[in-house]
Amino acid sequence: MKHVTLEEAEKRLGQLLSEAESEAIVILKEGKPVGLLSAWPDLDQESLHRASSPGFWRMIQARRKERAVPWTEAKKKLGM
Repeated sequence: MKHVTLEEAEKRLGQLLSEAESEAIVILKEGKPVGLLSAWPDLDQESLHRASSPGFWRMIQARRKERAVPWTEAKKKLGM
């Protein structure tokens, strides 16, 4: 994974977008990651919207905190 400064990214955005087709590029501001350039050739608009939706990620985080249902219990509830 390649790392570039924000200043470099501003100057070379077109070139970096081309490079991102083969390798993800992390953008750093004051040495800390603030962005990521990555090619997603098969990404549709709905998936892009979901991936960048704070509400969607809050829901995912909340679900991850819930108790997981063991597979044996799930099968039993489904009558399998």
